[in-house]
Amino acid sequence: MKVMYKITFGFLAVVLLGWAVAYHAFSTSQRELKESCVKSSEALALKVLDEIDRDIHNKIRIFQKFAAEPALREVVSRSNREFEAMGDIRSYISKKDEEWTALPKGVTSRFMRELMNNRLSRDLREKLRFYEAKHGYRVFGEVFVTNRYGANIAQTGRTTDYRQDDEEWWQSARTEGLYVKDVEYDESAGVYSVAVAVRIDDAGGEFTGVMKAVLNIEDSIQMIRDLKAGARGGRRTMQYSLLTRDGRVIYSTKGYSRFEDLSHLLPDTGRSAAGHESYLIMDEGSREGREIAVHAHSRGYSDYGGLGWILVVEQDVEEMFAPAYALRNRILAFSLVVSVLAALVGFFLYRSVLRPIKRLKSATAAFERGELDIGFEEGTGDEIGEFTRTLARALTRLKEKSLSHEAESSRSRQTEDALRESEERFHTVSSITQDAVVMIDHNGRITFWNEAAERMFGYARGEVIGKELHSILAPGRYHEEFQRGFERFRTSGEGPVVERVVEVYAVKKGGEEFPIELSVSAVKRAGGWCAVGIMRDISERKETERSLSERLEELERFRKATVQREFRMKELKEELRTLRRRIKEMERHDSGERLRKA
Repeated sequence: MKVMYKITFGFLAVVLLGWAVAYHAFSTSQRELKESCVKSSEALALKVLDEIDRDIHNKIRIFQKFAAEPALREVVSRSNREFEAMGDIRSYISKKDEEWTALPKGVTSRFMRELMNNRLSRDLREKLRFYEAKHGYRVFGEVFVTNRYGANIAQTGRTTDYRQDDEEWWQSARTEGLYVKDVEYDESAGVYSVAVAVRIDDAGGEFTGVMKAVLNIEDSIQMIRDLKAGARGGRRTMQYSLLTRDGRVIYSTKGYSRFEDLSHLLPDTGRSAAGHESYLIMDEGSREGREIAVHAHSRGYSDYGGLGWILVVEQDVEEMFAPAYALRNRILAFSLVVSVLAALVGFFLYRSVLRPIKRLKSATAAFERGELDIGFEEGTGDEIGEFTRTLARALTRLKEKSLSHEAESSRSRQTEDALRESEERFHTVSSITQDAVVMIDHNGRITFWNEAAERMFGYARGEVIGKELHSILAPGRYHEEFQRGFERFRTSGEGPVVERVVEVYAVKKGGEEFPIELSVSAVKRAGGWCAVGIMRDISERKETERSLSERLEELERFRKATVQREFRMKELKEELRTLRRRIKEMERHDSGERLRKA
């Protein structure tokens, strides 16, 4: 039997496989059970929310039927015609609204009583009494109707004001057709309710007014009570909380306060269980233990979109996952028994290969110390024995190659030392020279940049390594011979790049161009051909040559001026001599004249 099967399959494979199976079974069963429980609770919550949405939708439909009755439409249209006949409608409504709101609470004026006791108001109260008798509680609270100008024309009770077109619900009902406000609690009546407003259209579909009512949601609350009262078996610890879209309590069987903020029970706060968005696990303290909170969101019903209410179902974690914990304990016990048996089998398998392994270990330790004269025993017939014989043959061949390898290594070290010494001399010379020394590879990229180059160009070594040499030369201002030589170097990798020293213009880091003398030659290195360029700044020499040229031009101008002055002096001397002769002639002439007169 092979060693791999003796050791690997004898111990590690059995133990690891057993534990892997146990872990997989436990993880899978627990996950599936958890998901099943969560989905069951979530489905229950969704079912209740759907029933709540359907109930509210049905009551809204009843209210919409009120608004579509021909008698109500006729009353609203007649009111609109009466208002249209007025001169200034807005002034009338504003005046009535001021009188309306000025009255103390509980006091009604004659105008109010006329509106509350007209035919339409009586019909509305009659309908409210019908549905109250049918359901056993007052389904609709106050109901009132406005015309297209926002003025009250019928109402079942006193409203706070007369003008309604400045209210959000009125404007929303006019544009959207339906307005449903989120739940509120009436302290005096002790009931939860939502405000509903619907648009009233005439037979042609034109807007004529708005009707508003307060809808009692007692049926929705009763559904939660019935859910808790009918809980059996695994649901005995379940608690239900109906929340608004922002997490405030509408009703809870757990005793939460009215409109208490329970947003911390919603997984979208970032504290949900990993990978799950429909529940989270909470630690309620040592008294109640850990609980799981599953939540579902209202989906609306038919054309009613819902108010975004949330139903949270809380249950004790230990109770929910009790079957999974029992299964875990059984799997762990079974895995422990299998592990002990595997350990015993592995121990006997280990003993069967222990001795040959120890002999092989001693031999390999001697080999590690550099000993090649090692004696190996034949060993067993498995892989260990085969490996021992193979190692003995390998050591024999290694002895034969050792001497030749040592000689070859000695020659290689000598070559490497010579190359390293050459490199060191190059770096030493380049570091002390005053000229810039640059090394480039066959692609023209800079691979070496000495300190003199840093001072000359202003670039640190790290700023230019890897850049092309042309990047530090002035565009269009370097010698054609350099360009041709560089292209020859890139194609062949041999020969001097520039056969003589040429003058080109380079560019400093700040962008200043300056003249340099440049020579570039190809050299052979261990990694292949490269080129070494030597640059010398000739700015001072150029400046000296320019100064000398200007001085020579100035001396030439001075010489020419001197020659001109000498020529002019000769002319002046000749003129002076001529003048003197004329003066002498004039003096002789004057002397003759005086003698004749005398």
